Amino acid sequence: MRKAGIVAGWAFAVGVAVWAVVRLVGLDGWYPAVQVVAFTPYAVLVAALGVPVLAWWKKWPEAAVAAVSAVVLAACVLPRAVTATRWPGRPGRPCGWRARIC
Repeated sequence: MRKAGIVAGWAFAVGVAVWAVVRLVGLDGWYPAVQVVAFTPYAVLVAALGVPVLAWWKKWPEAAVAAVSAVVLAACVLPRAVTATRWPGRPGRPCGWRARIC
């Protein structure tokens, strides 16, 4: 049973880390990845909830990998949440970070 806990902890941590790398590097150009990456906000939530569970089980390396991956995923998602508000005095202009894509 102990090996199952080790495998489960690393499977969770590596899964979140792979998702973070795919999202950060931009490897989502192929067909199913585009649809899966749309669920990144939910992956952030799952990763953030999984880190305390791993820490409670005293799986420190797995918790560290999952925590760094959760921060990376949150950094990918939060700019979209921040730009939802508007500049005061400038109607129609989103505030926050803007990416210019040529």
